[in-house]
Amino acid sequence: MLGWVVFRLVESCNKGFYKGLSLADSGLNVSLLQFADDALFFGGWSRLNAKNLIHILKCFELASGLKVNITKSRLMGVGVSNVDIAVVASSLGCTHDSLPFTYPGLPVGRKMRGCKSWTEVINRFRERLSSWKAKSLLAGCRLTLIKSILGSLPMYYLSLFKAPAKDSNRGISWVKWKSILLDKDIGGLGVECLQAKNLGLLGKWKWRFLTEDKALWRIVIKEFYGEDGGFNSSLNRIASGALVVLSQTRPSLCYNEPLVLGYYEETCQLLEKIVRRQVAIAVYKEPRMAASLLRLHFHDCFVMGCDASVLLDDFEGVQSEKNAGPNLNSLRGFEVIDEIKYLVEEACPCTVSCADLLAIVARDAVALRGGPKWNVYLGRKDSMKASLDGANQLIPAPNSSLETLIANFRYQGSHTIGKAQCKSFRQRIYDYDDSEKNSYHHHRNDNEFQRVLKSICPKSGKDNALAPLDIATPLRFDNHYFQNIKQGLGLLISDNVLISEDIEGEIRDLVWEFASDEKKFFGMFADSLIKMGNIRVLTGQQGEIRKNCRFINT
Repeated sequence: MLGWVVFRLVESCNKGFYKGLSLADSGLNVSLLQFADDALFFGGWSRLNAKNLIHILKCFELASGLKVNITKSRLMGVGVSNVDIAVVASSLGCTHDSLPFTYPGLPVGRKMRGCKSWTEVINRFRERLSSWKAKSLLAGCRLTLIKSILGSLPMYYLSLFKAPAKDSNRGISWVKWKSILLDKDIGGLGVECLQAKNLGLLGKWKWRFLTEDKALWRIVIKEFYGEDGGFNSSLNRIASGALVVLSQTRPSLCYNEPLVLGYYEETCQLLEKIVRRQVAIAVYKEPRMAASLLRLHFHDCFVMGCDASVLLDDFEGVQSEKNAGPNLNSLRGFEVIDEIKYLVEEACPCTVSCADLLAIVARDAVALRGGPKWNVYLGRKDSMKASLDGANQLIPAPNSSLETLIANFRYQGSHTIGKAQCKSFRQRIYDYDDSEKNSYHHHRNDNEFQRVLKSICPKSGKDNALAPLDIATPLRFDNHYFQNIKQGLGLLISDNVLISEDIEGEIRDLVWEFASDEKKFFGMFADSLIKMGNIRVLTGQQGEIRKNCRFINT
């Protein structure tokens, strides 16, 4: 009967009824992993996809006469709000969960480079060794106890994760570890070296990776980590990433290692505090800086991905994206990023990437102007190149059609704060013909609005004069942007076409919904920013961590 499920699931994927986890380069589509008494399903996140999966399982029940325990099944998502997961899980009749979690006995989605994640193993040591306090044991008994404890360690931890280690800074050491770890035949005590055992067990996985070239697990890890499978990464997060891949439901976003929450939790504890403080200072000095910092993140992600390429200056073969048409004399906030990077480098040298800084800064800037706050998944690396041509071609113009906008992003909530230059909206107030006067674009409130805009932006000259993107609440992140569009008061042509060119009405319905329900707009905007922050990110050995965001390392 399991074969029936596999066949139907593959058939559903081929027909587009269910979308699995697509691995672009290999052509592999992962949708199901079957274990002894568990089935793990993978797929791109959407309510429809989850609903269709339940339909497939219901068909299995009807065909087999067996019962699938939906109520005990767990639904999880990566880069998806917990609220959205809970709503979908409730509608499907299953429970919901979030990262990190344990399966089966192993931590999934947890950062294993720090001691905090090894608390369970460390506590086992302490509990077993605490018996020494109550007893006076001979040296031979103590040695036997140590070996017994080492033998009871969870080997699956050491087989999949590299244990963190650090040198002791004590001036005096009461234990001569080199002698203790030596073999008895050469004068030691024969106590097993955990570090050597850990590396040996991980080495077995590397050997399997090199030899089992057609194994499914190898294909998946190669797709996410590159040709070396991530085994040569300085962070050595070998199986941590592999386990996440095999245990999570996530959309296919073409990146090697998964971004995670709390990535700098132990390596740069002051990061969030530094960023939040500096963004607050910048926005306090100039309120519209919040929109500029958010825009930096957008313009970065839509060119080569979220890799901080937008921050690079012209230098030795690098053609800066700052000189592209949509960015030149328009994109701002670089000095704020420079200041934040300087302070972060002082606190945590060569640790935090500029790409991650852009993602955190965008979140904090929105929150400071009254907008939503979302979890930022981190672990990006910085690109070592820029794309001037890409910036000119891929960043939508202010007069873009609805088709172009949909191809780039579904809706433009970021226009709820900030200002636009005269050259960006001049066409909207001067270049419309008689046929447009009867369209939604020429709304009854439009005449008065155009008079205001014309006073700011004449037919020629004053290209850099500014007008608010949201005329009602220009300094606050809210849903007035959508209310303005309903009244024909969108500043840019690309704002108004969300309604005027929407023949099927799907986008128009969203505009109406967001205009009346700010909470829903906030939730979907936050979800969209999380997804955007995952576009073609560089991780692992890809890219670098720049010391100065304006230049690649030399």
